[in-house]
Amino acid sequence: MKELIEIQSQLKVPKGNINKFGNYKYRSSEDILESVKPLLKKNNATLTLTDEIINIGIKYFIKSTAKFSVNEILIKTEGAGLLVVVCS
Repeated sequence: MKELIEIQSQLKVPKGNINKFGNYKYRSSEDILESVKPLLKKNNATLTLTDEIINIGIKYFIKSTAKFSVNEILIKTEGAGLLVVVCS
């Protein structure tokens, strides 16, 4: 899958945001998506990101899915994490 390797090698996203509380620089998911869009177009590829809230018993989880597609080939990855709600 040379297109994925090409996109990964060309993708450069500077850390343009600053967390004042922790005093560190970071890049947001929006920054990453804005930078990857031209590379996806150049390689005739698509990237789809989705989130879903899942309830299991008394706990809630967020399930995130990423799908990369090019030339009728699909790579899909999923992950989930506990959703913690803090009430004050």
